[in-house]
Amino acid sequence: MIIDSIQNGIVIDHISAGKAMELYRILGLDKLDCTVAILKNVTSGKLGRKDIIKIDREMELDWDLIGYVDPSITVNSIETASWWKSAP
Repeated sequence: MIIDSIQNGIVIDHISAGKAMELYRILGLDKLDCTVAILKNVTSGKLGRKDIIKIDREMELDWDLIGYVDPSITVNSIETASWWKSAP
């Protein structure tokens, strides 16, 4: 399976397996007019299995909601060849 890389956007990573759809709904990602990729049950060395959400644009996120769904989530902001990493 090939999922394109993001040039400008957000990757929400280390979501506990099975929680990506809950986060998708809570953050209102269904209302966006850009590409949103949800990867479920991805093999992970740390977690065994995890979910990932890729959003093909920058946006404000509600850190409280993210932490509520899963406090171990990490968020990577991708900006054309640079990035930052944050945890809620």
